[in-house]
Amino acid sequence: MNNLNINNPNSINLDDADAMINAYKMEHGSDPDFLASEYFDLESLKFIFNHPRCKGIRIFNGLKAEGDSKQNRLIVVGLDENGKTLVNMKMNLSGISAASLGMGIGFITDAINGIAEHGSPCPPYCQ
Repeated sequence: MNNLNINNPNSINLDDADAMINAYKMEHGSDPDFLASEYFDLESLKFIFNHPRCKGIRIFNGLKAEGDSKQNRLIVVGLDENGKTLVNMKMNLSGISAASLGMGIGFITDAINGIAEHGSPCPPYCQ
């Protein structure tokens, strides 16, 4: 069994993480819109973390529409010390925040840095 990082109380061991990921794949892997993960490069994450008030991140599920096709995507948003997003969020009609970068369904940003979406989804970009 892999050890926990004792310096981070939120860490889990690799065996538990692997079991959780595999359980998710078993539950949702046959869905044609399945998103196993998404890669974000270091510069994208630095862009968020370099916001002077950023203390953490929240990852939203999103749906990216291009023409007739739709793709599940992840949207990474910076949070301040109170857990509030560093972007001005507009609530949709059902009261649930939807993520958007110009898709007209959610975030309106007034922050220079604090949001990222252009990762590489898995599938198809899996290693």
